[in-house]
Amino acid sequence: MSTSEPASTAEWSIECSDDERFADWTVEEGEPVPPLDAVQTLYSAVESGETPELVWRCLGRRQMDAEQPSEDEDEPVQLPDMSDFDFGADDVSQPVKTPRRQPGAAPRGSAKKKSTSLDKILKSMKRTRELEAREASEANAANSKEKAG
Repeated sequence: MSTSEPASTAEWSIECSDDERFADWTVEEGEPVPPLDAVQTLYSAVESGETPELVWRCLGRRQMDAEQPSEDEDEPVQLPDMSDFDFGADDVSQPVKTPRRQPGAAPRGSAKKKSTSLDKILKSMKRTRELEAREASEANAANSKEKAG
């Protein structure tokens, strides 16, 4: 059957439109819901052990038309003419080499291992105590001046 021939009524049949078929259905939260009595009928049939009848018809495979050309027989795609472009050897970019760490070289930046000595820790603790003591004595001196004044 070619595309110019009309379809026969045996191959093409529409019983009714979806609007007619689902007119009694409601829409809840964006989903179509069948009428309650139809749902109850199906559930009671399943409970009694009956298998509900499904309305479905296998259409089978459509026969290939000899008139239609297959996709493999199409003409090859015409590529644009690239002869007017100048591709010189100097235009080709060289791959960029990423720097590698030299064996035996010390790491740089944040890769360095953080370490400290006990001497630095003790000096930092001593300096912190002295600052706290000085701030406490200044606060005591300010409080005594306010009480005397």
